Amino acid sequence: MREKYRSQCTRGVAVDEEGFRACLAGYFSDKVIGQLVAAMAKGDWTGLEEIAVRLRRHWRLRAILCRPFSQLMLGLRFLGERLSEVIKPNGLFMAIIGPDGSGKTTIAKGLEQRMGKAVFAISSYRHVRPGWLPPLSSLLAIATGGRTGTYDSGDRVGPSPSTELPVLRVLANVCYYWTEFMAAHVTIRRAKSKGRLIIYDRYFFEYFIQIGYRRISRGLLKILVKLVPQPDLVVYLRNSPAVIRRRKAELTEDVISYQSQMCERVIADHANGVIVDTDKPIDVVVDEVVDHVVSRLLARSRA
Repeated sequence: MREKYRSQCTRGVAVDEEGFRACLAGYFSDKVIGQLVAAMAKGDWTGLEEIAVRLRRHWRLRAILCRPFSQLMLGLRFLGERLSEVIKPNGLFMAIIGPDGSGKTTIAKGLEQRMGKAVFAISSYRHVRPGWLPPLSSLLAIATGGRTGTYDSGDRVGPSPSTELPVLRVLANVCYYWTEFMAAHVTIRRAKSKGRLIIYDRYFFEYFIQIGYRRISRGLLKILVKLVPQPDLVVYLRNSPAVIRRRKAELTEDVISYQSQMCERVIADHANGVIVDTDKPIDVVVDEVVDHVVSRLLARSRA
């Protein structure tokens, strides 16, 4: 029991013990009420805390036995509310895509600050993947004694943008991390039902965008992406390769152009895809993305 209520209970027992007992009569047996009154009169809150779980169990059982119909209705209403949250969640799951250096992280952070508290209960940001599985490179390093070469780095899914990997290594990477994306069905649905904003940088679309995965079948990727959780909104941050290269000098314009073309294809294939041009101040870009988020929420509420 919270500290602010303890003195009130002790005072209530001292002033009108019979009235206090009458208030508890509908919830506890006479024996339990006697124990509660005695403990409160002495101020023995430690003892009450030790039996709190047993008291709650007793209260629930008594409520079911004394008022079975009302408890059944309360239970059905609770289940209905939880089911409604799952069927029509208040949260939003979105992915932000674009070439390296297009400003995805900056826009995502701005979006979190702008909408995280005002609209959604909690916001969360993920770079490419959920991050539950250890990087595949670390497992390969253990298996081969550290002789794996460039495979994946940190929290990224795969190789550096200009590295093209053999087909078998790409397939191993895709299959390994695909299981992680599949497991996200549970966590993303739960987060949405609690009214949260989930933002992924690139998400599974990384496999379409990075040159390192160019050798893998596009048809296979399209099948796999249909099976992972589908974003409610996919935002492509578009800008010219020359402008992006000034921000990301280590990339060539050819690599940036390839990534841009792949982003265009992803958006064309996704029903909830939108394009936001980033040749404007960051605040303006964030405002435009916010408008798309709000539009998506309004469209879903009308459905």
